[in-house]
Amino acid sequence: MPVFYIESSGLFKRYRSEKGTDVMKAVFDEKNDADTFVTSHLVTVEMESAAARGLKGKVLNKRAYSVLLRSFAEDLGTMIVLPVSSALITEAAQEARQHELRALDAIHFATAMRVSQAARDSIVFVASDKDLVKASRTVGFITIDPEEQEALGRLRTLRQGSRRPL
Repeated sequence: MPVFYIESSGLFKRYRSEKGTDVMKAVFDEKNDADTFVTSHLVTVEMESAAARGLKGKVLNKRAYSVLLRSFAEDLGTMIVLPVSSALITEAAQEARQHELRALDAIHFATAMRVSQAARDSIVFVASDKDLVKASRTVGFITIDPEEQEALGRLRTLRQGSRRPL
């Protein structure tokens, strides 16, 4: 029963057509009872910001903007959303230093590290940011980079394995 940590660089692909969109659609649309989705509360700010910039820059019209945020809100309802605290920021600073991550990426990574300490199951880190994927592999997370050619196959193999009886 994997725990999927859904980071924003992967999640964004669910709402716009680009390389990796098919993988992110499968992550959500093929979700089964064994899957747990977790993210940081930070993702709400990142999604609102991206949508607002898209509207302002005329990449999105008002209808597309509303559809994107409504779809995101529905997806957010399927996830455990963890808060950002002062202690987490301290941990994120350490992760940023150790793995040479950007600030917001370090917050996501520190959140996933907390999840891994509390979870009994494997962590599947879902992101398309190359630095985050590298850091995740360094600490032993299973990774799904939606942009990688084998990502969809890896996702389906992982899910098949989680359905097998013990």
